[in-house]
Amino acid sequence: MSLEDKIDKTKTRNNKLEDYLAIAKEYSDVKSIFNSANPKELSSLEKRLVYHVEEVSKENRKLRYFAKTADTVDRVLVPIDALADAAGILTGIGYGISVSKELLEAPFKIANTLYYTAKTKEYLTPMKDLGYELLSFVIPGSLLDLTNRYIKRADKYTIKEAVRRFVKEVKDKKEKPTLVDIAEEFRQAA
Repeated sequence: MSLEDKIDKTKTRNNKLEDYLAIAKEYSDVKSIFNSANPKELSSLEKRLVYHVEEVSKENRKLRYFAKTADTVDRVLVPIDALADAAGILTGIGYGISVSKELLEAPFKIANTLYYTAKTKEYLTPMKDLGYELLSFVIPGSLLDLTNRYIKRADKYTIKEAVRRFVKEVKDKKEKPTLVDIAEEFRQAA
């Protein structure tokens, strides 16, 4: 199962941080760090990874809130799109209903996209979201609106950022040994 699939299966629940941590441990850089660590370092490494996951999760609370709001609006309005599809087949007015539904969703999705782009510096996000929304408009019944796309993207970013910070910290520490590290190496050499 790929990391993308694991992120997709992450559900919003009380142990969200545990889910984040479990997924973060699956990244190859994190696995490599834990596999190459000596047994004494494992506890410290685990604590540092937990710290980064918790810290990045706190920093991205608003990002997740915007994403959750956009996904909730998507799910709530799915019956309207189903009605629009039925009306389109029967009377031909379904297109107008679908456009109206998309206009209702637009402020929430635009706010989410702008905030996500500003927070993550992923500047292709507006184009990707526009393409996704066009596809969602074309697919009958708003099936894509049931996928929780925005919250999954926020969770994925949170995990990747926590992993990036953890790996950077570990690499920086290896490059710049502290006095404790030097003393420990001296003690082991003796």
